[in-house]
Amino acid sequence: MMKIFSLILCLTLTSCSTLEYKTNAGPFLRAEVSAHVVEQYTLQEIKFYEGDFLANVTSSQCIHPVERTEKQSDSFRSNDSFSESHLIRELQVNTQSQGGNGLVVHSCNIATTADCFKHMQCNGSAYWIERGK
Repeated sequence: MMKIFSLILCLTLTSCSTLEYKTNAGPFLRAEVSAHVVEQYTLQEIKFYEGDFLANVTSSQCIHPVERTEKQSDSFRSNDSFSESHLIRELQVNTQSQGGNGLVVHSCNIATTADCFKHMQCNGSAYWIERGK
């Protein structure tokens, strides 16, 4: 518990973006911390702050999968608790894992695939920004 407190204290007091942390708090907390050290920018802001491009990042989720059952009325189950903000948070985590601290979200689209009635995918670019917002 002390590691979590010191991590939160460090993030709130000093905004240490190069912080390396090791904890047994689980992947959810690590993802939340990673997402919070990555800021979202527009392309114009990236140009203004002279951000360095690192990589393209994507995230996707099947929201209404096709079930292979005999009943057509039960042909899909919903994942209504899922939202676009989850995918953007995943883009932020992916950006941080690429060594970035800035993210430009290009698009989030919903499509139908062979296995999924409602499939959402978000695309973005990871950047390193020396001095940003």
